[in-house]
Amino acid sequence: MSRFYDITIGATDANAGATFTNRVNGKFDPGAPQVEMDIQVVQLHTPVGNSFVRIWGVSLQQISQASDFNGASITVQGGMQKGLPLATAQAAQAGVLCTGKILMAYGNWQGVNQSLDLIIITDGGATQNAPANIVLNWKKGQTLSDALQECLSTAYPSYTLNINISDKLVLPADEVGAYQTLEQLTAYLNALSLKFFNQNSPGSYHGVTMTVVQTTINVFDGSNATGDAVSLEARDFIGQPTWLGPNQISWSMVMRGDLGVGSDILFPQVLNLQAQTSPQSQSLARTKTSFQGTWNIVYQRHVGNSRGPGADDWITNFQAITLNADVSAGAATAL
Repeated sequence: MSRFYDITIGATDANAGATFTNRVNGKFDPGAPQVEMDIQVVQLHTPVGNSFVRIWGVSLQQISQASDFNGASITVQGGMQKGLPLATAQAAQAGVLCTGKILMAYGNWQGVNQSLDLIIITDGGATQNAPANIVLNWKKGQTLSDALQECLSTAYPSYTLNINISDKLVLPADEVGAYQTLEQLTAYLNALSLKFFNQNSPGSYHGVTMTVVQTTINVFDGSNATGDAVSLEARDFIGQPTWLGPNQISWSMVMRGDLGVGSDILFPQVLNLQAQTSPQSQSLARTKTSFQGTWNIVYQRHVGNSRGPGADDWITNFQAITLNADVSAGAATAL
């Protein structure tokens, strides 16, 4: 299987757009530019740096006019596709890694090396200088999902809304707030929703959060499994899963674009050495994986060098939490 990328930059008043890809007419292009990337996909209330893409072998004209890409839309696709040395790759695992706008573009020419660097923001585009029209009018007795439906459909009418949160998130009094960005709204909702349930079940509920993927705003809190959990294959793992803390794990796989923050996943039943055994069992008598049940992805980091020699030069790092939120307690009494 071969590494795959496709970077599409939209046209603006200053530039006609550009496309960089290593797959032409369905076939791998060995002469395509070398690409490096560090793309982080997180919940919007989590502070994190911007994403980064570097394209080698660009023209001198693109380097000299790099700033013309500032403010342009960008879509980065990546993953694995069929090709040498293996022909067993799941083409469906490749997909969109991030969409957003180019905050800053700059070129570099040193000796025979020419590169174009892109700093990408992926949060819906609103800033404190250019705020969105985000007004949450959360009325007494109204569920948060209904209030958010009204709020986000007004602020982002061209976006698709995917809201999957507990219906017990109901306030005992009206609450109105205006927010400049989705990050501000998400930080408020995450902190408030934690107060609903954590007094009765500390640590088992992780709060309301959001992500933006292309033109879809996902709102979720881990209290409801979507029912379409993706089963992972042992062959795709790079190394072993690691516990980060209670109910939270981290692992790496070959780069994937079919999973996103908020996706539910299932681990293989037997994953090499990360399995439960008894003191009497032989080393090969593994029973079942330690990471059972459904997990919800809360963080992704796509790290790649399209011409890197190692297996870990084109991977996605994941963090996930268990879907065991206890939201049986009454919301109003928990505040």
